[in-house]
Amino acid sequence: GDEADTAAVTHQSFLYPNLSARENLEFYAALYRLNPSPGDIDGWIARVGLADAADDRVRAFSRGMEQRLGLARSLMPLPDVLLMDEPFAALDNEGAATVTRLLAEAIDRGCAIVLTAHEPFALPGIPIEVYELVRGRLEGPRAVPPRDHPETGTGATPSALAR
Repeated sequence: GDEADTAAVTHQSFLYPNLSARENLEFYAALYRLNPSPGDIDGWIARVGLADAADDRVRAFSRGMEQRLGLARSLMPLPDVLLMDEPFAALDNEGAATVTRLLAEAIDRGCAIVLTAHEPFALPGIPIEVYELVRGRLEGPRAVPPRDHPETGTGATPSALAR
């Protein structure tokens, strides 16, 4: 259609704990009316580094695994806009690198990404405009500080807009 498709990644993953990773993505693909092949579903699972856990129930996943599968769920319909709340929370360095790569791919295909973070950080190779909410007012854009994010190992702000 003419409207932009929007997806979100939040602290609540909206995944079903009693379904496997594969079953969750199959369910959401049907909900989004995507009609993917089994290879498409497995491809998304592999892209977020969960191929070995594709048939495991989500209830057995670590928080980081659930976060990565939630990202796959959100990116599967190829949204025009992706809203993300603390997308690097609970991720190890490998998971953070995976998310960074997928965000870069989404941006390359024209997706706008709006994300929030408690601390400013940089994402290598991804252009970011940083805004800060100060006493109820949005300020920015401003430069990303040259320090590393404690969870991702990269160089942020309460709100960053990548475009």
